[in-house]
Amino acid sequence: MTSLARPFDYVQVLYLVLPELLLILTALAVMAADLLVLRRYPHRTRFTAASILASLGCVAAIVPNRRFIGALQPARRRPAHQPARPRRPDRAARPHHRRPASRR
Repeated sequence: MTSLARPFDYVQVLYLVLPELLLILTALAVMAADLLVLRRYPHRTRFTAASILASLGCVAAIVPNRRFIGALQPARRRPAHQPARPRRPDRAARPHHRRPASRR
């Protein structure tokens, strides 16, 4: 009996959930800053600081998503039974052939 199990790459899963993880960590940092540091300031200052921190967290969540999107796509490999295709010469090196114009 053959096993249908495939190897599982947890690093790719981490890359996949990294934006959500950054948003959760940002939300926890905003709440911690509000409760620990900004508690004695007026509501307007607390709201402004929380908005700036949350915006930075959203930007930080976008960056890994754009950077690692190529890392998630599997590399295309040629099957072992297919030989490599010969490389085509450059277009400049090949002679240019035109069909003669037909006259009617």
